[in-house]
Amino acid sequence: MVFSAKTEYGLVALIDLAAVYATGERVQTGEISRRHGRAERYLEQMLTSLRKGGYLISVRGPRGGSQLTRPPELLTVFEVGACLVGS
Repeated sequence: MVFSAKTEYGLVALIDLAAVYATGERVQTGEISRRHGRAERYLEQMLTSLRKGGYLISVRGPRGGSQLTRPPELLTVFEVGACLVGS
């Protein structure tokens, strides 16, 4: 399956967020960007779309970051892809 760059960036971010979901940790955009070699500005756009779509919450500040709103096993690639393509 081939994804657009936008969908790929969003899915990469969600994988990072899913990895820490059970701990309740928040992950900062810069951290995801550095870990995966992605442009932080572009990744921020994907995270904004996912936040508006109800898939994550964001907290500002030095201890801020993003966090999934529901368990990762309840998310599908199709619905996330539709959210990102529609934004």
